[in-house]
Amino acid sequence: YSCADCGKGFSNRPHLIWHRSAGRQEKHYKCSECGKSFTTSSYLLTHQRSHTGETPFLCGVRGKSFAVVSNLARHRWVHT
Repeated sequence: YSCADCGKGFSNRPHLIWHRSAGRQEKHYKCSECGKSFTTSSYLLTHQRSHTGETPFLCGVRGKSFAVVSNLARHRWVHT
């Protein structure tokens, strides 16, 4: 599924629908590094880690760390 506005691809329709609705929300939180804007302060914080390299979410098994908590959650499946 591809967004007609930006061309970004998604593996399923619900993700495309969420992407399109998020694009219509006002973006009040702007990154001081690159100028990209976000709808929430938490999205901005997550994005800012791409500039700082900060990875605060640590896997207790292997010591690997992640910038986004959902990436840590997905990684944990490796250990099950």
